[in-house]
Amino acid sequence: MVAQQSRAKKGKAGNGRKSLSQSIARNNNTATQDDENISINLILAILSTGIMAFIGILTETLTNVLFPGLMAEFHVDTSTVQWLTTGYLLTVALVTPLSSYFKRKLKLRTIFLTAIVLCITGCLMVACTLNFPMLMTARILQGAGTGIALPLMFNIILEQSSKSKIGMLMGVGGMVVAVAPALGPTVGGLVGTFMPWRWIFVILLPFLFVSLVCGLKTIHQVTPTEEAHINPLHVLCLAVGFVCFVFALDRGGSAVTAVSNGDTSATTQW
Repeated sequence: MVAQQSRAKKGKAGNGRKSLSQSIARNNNTATQDDENISINLILAILSTGIMAFIGILTETLTNVLFPGLMAEFHVDTSTVQWLTTGYLLTVALVTPLSSYFKRKLKLRTIFLTAIVLCITGCLMVACTLNFPMLMTARILQGAGTGIALPLMFNIILEQSSKSKIGMLMGVGGMVVAVAPALGPTVGGLVGTFMPWRWIFVILLPFLFVSLVCGLKTIHQVTPTEEAHINPLHVLCLAVGFVCFVFALDRGGSAVTAVSNGDTSATTQW
């Protein structure tokens, strides 16, 4: 009788330990699932920066379709009007490497506001442009905004998403980079056929304001900022080197074209 009671107590104790371990396992699984879920705030934060990056890359190829109309309106030649795209890409190339410095030095919301203000200001200037230098300035501002927004989107993904979701979200970010330039010529040609070219950038403004509202509500700082320093001379040398290299290619291409057409005087313009 005593032995039976002892076995019964051991069985109950074993069942209790088993139930406790199962409960702990269920709680751990639930916590893991909660960690792996993508929060609404993170989705909207990625969306707000993704809209900026998408519009910036879209206008990169969209502008190429507008060259004939821009040449006629502002009385510039092909080698001059192409600087709207070249200058834009140079600005993106110069600003993007600085993203690491910005991320360490400034809060994410400050970086986001800087990028969105540059993009909105650039679009407004393009819509109201009076001459080619003003248009060129607007494109440089847009390039700076895109150069900030693009790495910001990927930084948010890497910092705030769970390890199991990083691959998927990075793929979404890569899709933004890949799809936008392919749609640019189509969108530019379609809209430019039915309305003045300035309206293309006016149409983009509501999307940027949506990005602004979403970003202000959802982008939060998750890592502390730190003291960071950058050598302005290095940045200046990089900028001058890029510009001189592209300018040399442009002038060299013009000279080769002129020589092929029989105009040898073009080679003396260097």
